[in-house]
Amino acid sequence: MKRKIHSLFSILLIIPLVGCSSSGTKEDSSNPPSPPPTPICDPSIKIVPTNEKAPYIGFVNGNNTTKYKVEYTNKYGKKTTLDSDYYLLAWSSSDRDIVNPTLNNWFVSNGKATLTCTYRDYNDNYTDSIEVTSYTRVIEESSNYSHMLYEVNKSYDLPDSFLPNTSSLFYEISNPEVIRVNESTRKIECLSSGISELKVSYYGDNYLQGELSSKTYIIDVINESAPGFYLNEEKCNEGTLIAAKNKYTTINPTDLGLKAFDKNNNDISNSITLVEGEYNPRELGNYSLTYKAIDIDGYYSYFFATLRIVERDYTKTTIEEDNLYLDNSILRANLTTSVIKQSGVVFLNKINFKLNINITDLYDELDADINLTVRFQLEDWTTTSHTVKTSYIYVGGHLSFKTSGEFSNSYEPQNRQLNGNTYQEISRSLKISGYGYNYTYYE
Repeated sequence: MKRKIHSLFSILLIIPLVGCSSSGTKEDSSNPPSPPPTPICDPSIKIVPTNEKAPYIGFVNGNNTTKYKVEYTNKYGKKTTLDSDYYLLAWSSSDRDIVNPTLNNWFVSNGKATLTCTYRDYNDNYTDSIEVTSYTRVIEESSNYSHMLYEVNKSYDLPDSFLPNTSSLFYEISNPEVIRVNESTRKIECLSSGISELKVSYYGDNYLQGELSSKTYIIDVINESAPGFYLNEEKCNEGTLIAAKNKYTTINPTDLGLKAFDKNNNDISNSITLVEGEYNPRELGNYSLTYKAIDIDGYYSYFFATLRIVERDYTKTTIEEDNLYLDNSILRANLTTSVIKQSGVVFLNKINFKLNINITDLYDELDADINLTVRFQLEDWTTTSHTVKTSYIYVGGHLSFKTSGEFSNSYEPQNRQLNGNTYQEISRSLKISGYGYNYTYYE
């Protein structure tokens, strides 16, 4: 037995050893495993802007939370893109008053700052930095010029609400003796009468380039003793003037209700002149005009007008008449009455009234209320004593723009059975109140 075991052990010693890889396949000891790849570069990160049109620009009041991502390259050259909020990334800024990565909207105010990112790998830390510029996003207006009329010794807000309120504005004043700007309150302070240009500049995103934008205002400061304008007896410095097409070749604003008075209440309407704007009295439309009035002392003021050229002129007549006949010079009316009785009996159930009104040719258009009052009586035979009940009913409505109308109403007796044969109309009165219009066309 011992001899058999010894022989088996000798056989095992001369058989070549065969093993398995971790994957379960046979390995040949004559083919050694491949060595690991050789590193080709040092690991690094790179900040990658996501805005291709303006890669290094952020906007103060934009909707974005960040415009950047991070590209990590390992030692073998493999690249991985990381979101900016990846927990192993740390962001910092050289000036947090301009760019602050800890805020939802990174960009705080106008200016430039260096933005730095650190990738905290398990083996080492890697950093990259870029310089970014922060601008204020605004909407440009088509006009770059405005004329403003202010009074001396008063303060006014900057003229346009679209000017950004979260960034610095830059001011250029042509005549500092007339106005100044309080930069803390952003108000224009009027110091003396005169004219000054005010140029307001700010950084905007014109074509996404963050260019310096500006708008110029002509500030006209008038004296407290300057003339006052009145339009249709109401004091104001702006309003709408209305003229019919082809009625005038040259429009005098005084013909349209505009007047001017000096500080002593003297009428100086003849001094009113057109100083800005053009119009065509043969073309319908709205025209922006500026009129100026000047008194004998040289004090002046402006009126900013919207001139409306309309198709026709009109005359407005007030109508307020009572107890009109149903056929008169303003309207024609026809009143009908129907009595509804209960089936099989003579008891009254309802009285219907219908009023048809047509406007006559006395007016081209009408804007008025029509009211008709009908007075009637019903005899009551349902009680032990014979009674007569008098009632009123109103039929009316509103008429406008040369039209006709039909108005109806009804009377329903309450808690009584009334003999329908005893209905009798006693009187009726008609009232009209409002305005009538007549139009004139000019060729």
